[in-house]
Amino acid sequence: MTGSLAVLLAPLVVVGFEDRVETRVRTFGDGAPRVDLVESASLQLSISGQRNSATIGYAPMLLLLSVGTPEQAVGFAQAFDGTVNHTYRRGFVSLQQSAVLARNNLRLTLVPQPLDPAGPSDQTPTVPLPPGSAASGSAFYDTVVWFGSTRTSLALGQTLSPRLRLHEYASYSAHGGLGSATETLYPRQYQQAAGAGLSQTLTRRDTLTHGLDAQRTTTSGRAQVYVLSLRETWAHVFSSATSGQLAAGLAYAREADVPEEGREPLDTWLPVGEASLMSRWSGEGARAALTAAVGVAPTVDWLSGRLDQRGYVNLAFTEERRRFTWFVGGSGMTSLDQSTPNALTIAAVAAGASQRWSREISVDANVTASRQLFGENISASTLWMAFAGITYRPNPWRL
Repeated sequence: MTGSLAVLLAPLVVVGFEDRVETRVRTFGDGAPRVDLVESASLQLSISGQRNSATIGYAPMLLLLSVGTPEQAVGFAQAFDGTVNHTYRRGFVSLQQSAVLARNNLRLTLVPQPLDPAGPSDQTPTVPLPPGSAASGSAFYDTVVWFGSTRTSLALGQTLSPRLRLHEYASYSAHGGLGSATETLYPRQYQQAAGAGLSQTLTRRDTLTHGLDAQRTTTSGRAQVYVLSLRETWAHVFSSATSGQLAAGLAYAREADVPEEGREPLDTWLPVGEASLMSRWSGEGARAALTAAVGVAPTVDWLSGRLDQRGYVNLAFTEERRRFTWFVGGSGMTSLDQSTPNALTIAAVAAGASQRWSREISVDANVTASRQLFGENISASTLWMAFAGITYRPNPWRL
């Protein structure tokens, strides 16, 4: 093997590093402001070859909560993630693993956050906030707890013909409090999911996907929920800058209490649907991105473990001008049946800006406000949060 050919075939190894210091001020309604100090870092190792690639990441975080008050506490988080990919002539295989161990304020952990907009340089569509990411009753647990999560997923894809592509996935995830006292507030939840989709290219601008998804969710000591959904998704490219999707389907859901409860299983049929739009454009030294999504889907509440049909909407706008970037965003979510004890309504908005001082250093600040309503009579105060931070991100090192 010649020297030049060996260089071409050798795997590319890249190491990335980032460090961030952040000050956060928060207040719940009429309560006194609280100041948190956050130090976070991330380290990522990427190895890529002609057909194989792997990425390993580690991100520790240290928090000093409610500085200078009787409630002052130390929190931390450690996040691990890894991905292995293999591509072959007509498809790919991808295995992903992530895990988080943390000690943090439970109220802050479960509180809803607005949509995080994708930057104009990011070609990945923004993902809407999952309808189940906030739990009813979470605003009443203003205490520091231990909790963790893990997720394993396997994805496969095959090109059947120039116009047909098949993809499948399977995943297992678990999250919840660690320790009996914490688990009472934040029960452990386990979910197994699998699905498949057949994508059909109709024209240069239109793609139709037929999808089937199944999931089983178990909440410790509470309930089991099974959801099987069929969905048709139409994706259309309106122009080189704008694309959209329209999805509609039907889900069969079965909710069964733990055997000790002695209740009969509840079977129901629920609609599934989403409409989304993404547009990116540039001109006069600026690049901008607009993302929007509205939909309805069955989900499982994090704390109660109950099935809840929820509607959601997300909207975000980002503009980048040389070294300056600003964004505004908002999200909303509501239980369609407000008569149930677990009914939840959420609204959240955010605005922020960042400035790159140099190629490696940037500063940013943003403000968020969110409000939760539980059931018909219980309301939580508005949560206001303001962030200011500085990030050091050197160029990746190529080994």
